[in-house]
Amino acid sequence: MSCEREPHLPRLPERSEVSAAVLRAILESPKNYVIFALDRGYRYITFNRNHARTMKRIWGVEIAPGRNMLEVIGRADDREKARQNFDRALRGEHFTLVEAYGSEEHERRIYENTYSPILDEQGRVIGLTVFLVDITEETAVRHNLELYQSLVHQALGGREEPEAAAAAAGRQLLVVEDDPVVQRLLRLLLRDLGCEAVVEASSGEEALDQLRRDPEGPGLVLLDLGLPGMSGAATLQVLRRERPGLPVVVLSGDPEAAEGLDADAVLEKPFETRELEALLRRFGALGGSPD
Repeated sequence: MSCEREPHLPRLPERSEVSAAVLRAILESPKNYVIFALDRGYRYITFNRNHARTMKRIWGVEIAPGRNMLEVIGRADDREKARQNFDRALRGEHFTLVEAYGSEEHERRIYENTYSPILDEQGRVIGLTVFLVDITEETAVRHNLELYQSLVHQALGGREEPEAAAAAAGRQLLVVEDDPVVQRLLRLLLRDLGCEAVVEASSGEEALDQLRRDPEGPGLVLLDLGLPGMSGAATLQVLRRERPGLPVVVLSGDPEAAEGLDADAVLEKPFETRELEALLRRFGALGGSPD
């Protein structure tokens, strides 16, 4: 009996082709996940389309199998953080972290990252996989909800250490915050602290326009990092060029995102009234002399 295939029968794909097709289907099936695998030299073995889109979004680069991922990461601190995490997985650890990655020029996002080693048949670590979920929006929502609760509690319950509001007006404040609820609650809280001279902007572009129209205007800026359009970090860079002596306090729910920024101070969301008051006094935004 002949072992040749009948001409009418379709050719079955080789086992490697089937494995590759199955791997592609697995990688692309979870639509909200970013997945990639690296060898021991941090070079790409494989990745899904979500990862390619993410690297383009936050670093502005195209990736390919065989490319060293560390060479793609544009920030030195992010690069070192990634290398340390990869090395942990290459030592055989399984772990999950919440981390921020990305450039201010493109976009900085917050991810829940799960790292795992890849083992060969002898149990040796030959690489690693990373599964990522982008939690930027839900993190911002959670932080804002915490801030709402904190501000509402303080507005309804009064300050923990009541003091008379400053009688004399301090320096004018510019509050840059896109969330209208947070903006209103901040306005009420600032008024309670004695800050009557408060102007507001809902975006980085609007804030810069206000400052350019009024060079003698605000003497202090409260700047949220999570702004739409021009990010808070990008807005800060422009402020440093155009108004180098203007104090800027960054508001952020993610301490990592504020690291390395040229801000005069960072106020982490959610915050207590006394923390805000201390910063306002420090920069002379309340009546009386700054500390």
